[in-house]
Amino acid sequence: DLFVRGVNFANSCGAPAVSNLQNFDLTWPGGNAYQNVGITVHDVTRMPSFHGAIEPPGIDIVVVTNNVTNSETLTSIGNGFINHCGPFCYSWETKGDSRYGNATEYQYYLNPVTGTVQRGTFTYHLNLMHYAFNRPYADGGGYPGVLDPFDIYEDYIIENGSGPDSSKGKSEDRNGNGLQDGDLYRSDWVTQSQAAGEDYDGAYAYSIFDQDGDGRVELPAPADPGSLTPGPDINESTLQVLQTHTLLHEIGHAVGIYHTTEVGDLMRDRSLNWNRGGTFSPLAASQILIHNKTE
Repeated sequence: DLFVRGVNFANSCGAPAVSNLQNFDLTWPGGNAYQNVGITVHDVTRMPSFHGAIEPPGIDIVVVTNNVTNSETLTSIGNGFINHCGPFCYSWETKGDSRYGNATEYQYYLNPVTGTVQRGTFTYHLNLMHYAFNRPYADGGGYPGVLDPFDIYEDYIIENGSGPDSSKGKSEDRNGNGLQDGDLYRSDWVTQSQAAGEDYDGAYAYSIFDQDGDGRVELPAPADPGSLTPGPDINESTLQVLQTHTLLHEIGHAVGIYHTTEVGDLMRDRSLNWNRGGTFSPLAASQILIHNKTE
């Protein structure tokens, strides 16, 4: 029996003052990864008797706190924004972090320098929102309603938002009209990302994570953005799906699981998709340490 509780989520506090705050929700189609290896998960978020400073007798609780003000995690420093690493190349900031559990304690870390014990499992609201809503590309034509694919976008040699550029005497001006005809990378997108009422929108149309600008991220990214259709696509994820996937992963660390390289594993170190919430690899499952104290 695994007991978990959320703090600072939409359904764990009063009327949220933070926009697009998601629920603490561990449900997953077909059952989450814990249920599928025989662990009964008890979400005690809305049960007052589990909110005391002292846990009820015989119960250990994994508490997950949603940090709604900071983008710096336990192990990384960032500003929350997606990171531009080159032409059509971006990464996102970590959406969750956790101390690791051991045989007797959840989320437990003994600082070797100070000798103090540090605890905690966290999700980071700002990092989630920027991942979903930062949009550096303005619509400049080309594919209607979606980000132009890299091979027809006329700014692929130098990602500076203007052009056409040339390299070694070869121009990227495929249409020969002296203009940039495709979607346009705007270097000022960061300064536009938190305009009033825009919910962390990059103020422009698209990102490589949300190629049709509908607020649902695509992972893996479609080979051809033109294949995206109005409404949800199979590899698109809503904010709630992203939040739930992050929660399930970070709780895994809290109960003792380290990252794996197993394809399809919820605990995989690199995320190739957001549909792994129902699966632990045998390696990950073997590391789970569920315990409830006898008192």
